[in-house]
Amino acid sequence: WQRSYGTLAFKILKNTRSMGDMGVCFGANLYRREVDYLCEHEWAHTAEDILWRRTKLGYQFSDREVESLSNYLSQSRDAA
Repeated sequence: WQRSYGTLAFKILKNTRSMGDMGVCFGANLYRREVDYLCEHEWAHTAEDILWRRTKLGYQFSDREVESLSNYLSQSRDAA
């Protein structure tokens, strides 16, 4: 995460002691904690926004993984 976020990685990883603290892995090492950060601080709203504009992980995600991420984002918006 250091390469992608620089010093902001410390903010994203705050209070993280193990990979389990990162939450669910949606694919290609994209974890819930990073997704939540992108939604809260970078105003990312869709899987496409996260995968293509914010992280460039779109090529590495299967259709099933994109669907899982989309479902999570939809549920998160509904809960807010």
